[in-house]
Amino acid sequence: SSTTCGHEDQAGRPCPLRGPPAMPPDEEALDALTVPLLAARQKVADVGTPSTAASLHCRLGASVDSLLPAAASPVTPQQQRKPVGPGVLATGANLTGAIFGAGILSMPYAFRIAGWAAAVAVVVVGCLTASTAVLITHCLERALRVIPARERHGEPEDWPLIGYAALGPAGRRLVNGVFLTELYFILMAFLVVNGSNAQLLMPSISRSVHISVSGVLSFAMLFFPFWVFSYFFAVGHIAMATTIALMAISGMQLPEFPDPSEYLWVRWEGLGQAVGILIFCNVAHGTVPSMYMPCSCKRRFPGITQAAFGVVAIVYILTGASGYFFFGGAVQQNIVSNLGKDLAQAPLPGLESLSRIASVGFVVKLQTSFPMYATPLVNAAEAVLGLAQGSLMVMPRIGVRAVLMLGTTGLAVLLQDNMADCIALTGSLLSMCTAIIFPSAFYFLLYRKELSRVNVLLLAGTCAVGVYFQITGTRDSLFQLFGGSGS
Repeated sequence: SSTTCGHEDQAGRPCPLRGPPAMPPDEEALDALTVPLLAARQKVADVGTPSTAASLHCRLGASVDSLLPAAASPVTPQQQRKPVGPGVLATGANLTGAIFGAGILSMPYAFRIAGWAAAVAVVVVGCLTASTAVLITHCLERALRVIPARERHGEPEDWPLIGYAALGPAGRRLVNGVFLTELYFILMAFLVVNGSNAQLLMPSISRSVHISVSGVLSFAMLFFPFWVFSYFFAVGHIAMATTIALMAISGMQLPEFPDPSEYLWVRWEGLGQAVGILIFCNVAHGTVPSMYMPCSCKRRFPGITQAAFGVVAIVYILTGASGYFFFGGAVQQNIVSNLGKDLAQAPLPGLESLSRIASVGFVVKLQTSFPMYATPLVNAAEAVLGLAQGSLMVMPRIGVRAVLMLGTTGLAVLLQDNMADCIALTGSLLSMCTAIIFPSAFYFLLYRKELSRVNVLLLAGTCAVGVYFQITGTRDSLFQLFGGSGS
């Protein structure tokens, strides 16, 4: 009863695969880390509408679903495969919303450090990430064929299953480990972003205090039910649209534009870090399985993916190019810092409030999103420490939450002046895995007996490009964080 993946022969026979044997999952490893995360998945699933739940999953870089086993369902697998899920428009809207995030605030800075060539990089990265998103769906279909439902023991149809089908138990652990680490880095990076935006609202208070307050609030919000945060679903999208509009208004009111010598066609030494930012801004790959499986338009999913990434690329190019054109070498790591100010960062008469207006939405959205980032990390830590969900473990579980937020907040305070560098580091080191390296490598491992030499070379080239920019982007970001200075 497996769904066809588009890779059978003309007679409809299953594709031959001589990969890892379809053995039952390593139940000890599954129980030790994955099963305790079920509570977090259920909380997110209970938030509200499909679009809301998808958006809550999305800007983690890796979805919560990829870390958590599926909840028990009264319907059969055959019923689950019926085309009753989201259609083309709903799936496209969810995927587009999953890609957009607060990383757009650093898009003009990516143009500053890479030059106008960043526009080409946006197109290339968009095409590449759209292609790898489609590869993930093929990997998932093959994983479902390799590991029948009776041998999954309730494991979800998601990333860990792909990792297991490709590399066995080590593959599942690799996927979970990378996704959890990415969640931690994103939590830290967004604390820095939130501190930067909050300081624009209240400049008399230092950024470190803002980050610390955000960390304390995040700790308290870990004890709130997730449905509370669903009411803030649209705030982030409104904030992005508002920021782009205010950037245009502020730019057109500048008394003078940058000197033409400030504009560069390409700046090679900044390209690696810029690609890290672009990867971070294009990552929705952790959510692809959870969007693909329930949708009723699987055959049209490649076209939906291309359209979603295409729309995002257009917005990114317009935002980045406009910010670079207006502010040139004065572009800040957070473009909101440029709003209502001239090239010397002096306030423009009558426009002093623009940065505050733009900051409000991002502060509210990010603050209410932190529980989605932190809950899987908390549950994983509790699983490793052997903490049950019972009432007798209340104080140790509170301690786990406190230690997690204390460590994350402390790191964010240390890196408070390097918002774009934190985003670039996360994108280069971790998002590159989920968006480029994992899809290409796992697709090769699962389909290697059927691939032509040309396809093998394309996959190898994609992996090589991913590894190259992972190394160079991570190196450049670390240098900016610890050997250079933020801008």
